[in-house]
Amino acid sequence: MVVEPILIFFLLRYFRKILRTSPPFPDWDKLFKYAMIGVVVLFIIQKVFSVGVVTIWIWHVLLLLIIALAFEQEELYPARNIMFAVLPMALVSMLTEIVKLLPTDIYSAIKNYLDFAVNFTHSFR
Repeated sequence: MVVEPILIFFLLRYFRKILRTSPPFPDWDKLFKYAMIGVVVLFIIQKVFSVGVVTIWIWHVLLLLIIALAFEQEELYPARNIMFAVLPMALVSMLTEIVKLLPTDIYSAIKNYLDFAVNFTHSFR
């Protein structure tokens, strides 16, 4: 998927923007800057070496960590509304990848529902 890396990159950028408007948190800013660089590097590795099977799970974990970070850290309180919009898409995307691991007959029975759920969550972004 291409959506997760782009979404993660812009969420990290948004976190940095939030931290600039609040009291200075240089440690967080540095961490988010390095994370943005890591996202770009991982995206390039994914495209060049065709390791999408592995990196899709890395993207899911990173996205869930970013969402959890927004709810755990008081400095990132303004980002919580954005996280409420991103959370359904992240969960449905991860559920879709989990269901793809099931046997083909079960996956084909559930696929139509998941396609509808993906389209539904994308309409709210």
